[in-house]
Amino acid sequence: MVTNRFALAGFLFLASLGSAVAQSPAGEQTWVVNEHPFTPPGDLDSRVGAANLVVRGRIEGGAAEVLPSKDTKFPPIVTTYSFLLLEVLKGPAADLPVNSRVRVFRQGGTATKDGRTLRAVNQTFRELENGEYVLFLEPWPQKQGYRVLWGNDGVFDVGASEVKARGGSMVSRMNELKPRDQFLIELRQAAKRPPR
Repeated sequence: MVTNRFALAGFLFLASLGSAVAQSPAGEQTWVVNEHPFTPPGDLDSRVGAANLVVRGRIEGGAAEVLPSKDTKFPPIVTTYSFLLLEVLKGPAADLPVNSRVRVFRQGGTATKDGRTLRAVNQTFRELENGEYVLFLEPWPQKQGYRVLWGNDGVFDVGASEVKARGGSMVSRMNELKPRDQFLIELRQAAKRPPR
């Protein structure tokens, strides 16, 4: 397994308490979780070089779970997505055949524990809906899957004719509404170049 030079030591959870915590009459508890992703590299080539894995595929559903934690009031919640691989743009293609499924994780989500509904709202990484994406990933061995690098900046929505950036970094904005085929060609070319 390739080690990412920008590997995260783990997800950092910050619960913004006080006004960010809401208790609904039905017993639902909501709080804000801010993932602190490292700033993505400044150009597309560097971003591809920094990721262990760059893939194109389709989200086919997800479910949230409360992770074991000593914090019973604001426990960490992670959403696990089923991701159908359509193309490995960078990474060990032999280990990840096309049409196989991998698990992709995102901080936040809504889960039930001990009869309580808990909702961790991730402001730096919006929920993924069913659809096609390009994801920049790193392995998460503890969960036997992958997590997205750089929050929203590690995700591009892939439409029939164009790409929509989720993130607000310059690289994301520069690729906003880029023709789909052109974007995928640029990623494939970047994956062939040696890292800087």
